[in-house]
Amino acid sequence: MRDAVVETIKWADLEPWQYRFAARNDYPAVIPFRGLMIYAPGGIYHPWPLSSSHFIADRLSGIRGRKVLDLGCGTGVLGLWLANREYGNCVTLTDIDPVAVATAECNALANERFARIAHADLFGAFDKGRMWDCVIFNAPLLCTAPAGAGHRMGTDPDGQATKRFLAELPSRLDRGGVGYLPWSRQVGADVPRLCQEHGLTAECVGRDWRESGLEVQLLEIRHG
Repeated sequence: MRDAVVETIKWADLEPWQYRFAARNDYPAVIPFRGLMIYAPGGIYHPWPLSSSHFIADRLSGIRGRKVLDLGCGTGVLGLWLANREYGNCVTLTDIDPVAVATAECNALANERFARIAHADLFGAFDKGRMWDCVIFNAPLLCTAPAGAGHRMGTDPDGQATKRFLAELPSRLDRGGVGYLPWSRQVGADVPRLCQEHGLTAECVGRDWRESGLEVQLLEIRHG
């Protein structure tokens, strides 16, 4: 029954939730996150307790001694959490937004975490052949912003970023590696079909329900 509700959800039903979400991200905040204190400026995705950052982190807790890439890192929260010295990971973070990159750098210093941080559009900063054991992309969950929204944070027009991520992931994922991608049916990209086209397999390893009724799935993606 709940799946049927998600399939028929309308944009008009999402708008009040999206406005509330955007409003909470319009102002700077310092947010505790699993032993870190994360500064989030206005306009950058905030890792609030009910955000997808916590949802993803629940699945990443066992990652140790890996080469990790956090794409679209925002505040850097996920990558910096995995950069805990005790975990033994080699972590790289990127974002297309220079404000996000500067924020991630500040959070790395404030929390005494070592990570490589680069300004890049997805994999654009790296030479061909560079590969990772774990690639995280906390992708936007909506393909269009609600009418009248002041900014486009949290949107991926027509799922283009998600599509480009999946097209390049096979050449960036090491043998036995895994990618993590939150996905909703409102993203504008048929992720299961795209994974098949690119020789990947996708398994849903977690589900989250937003107050709007939006279902978010966390997909674990591997070589087929």
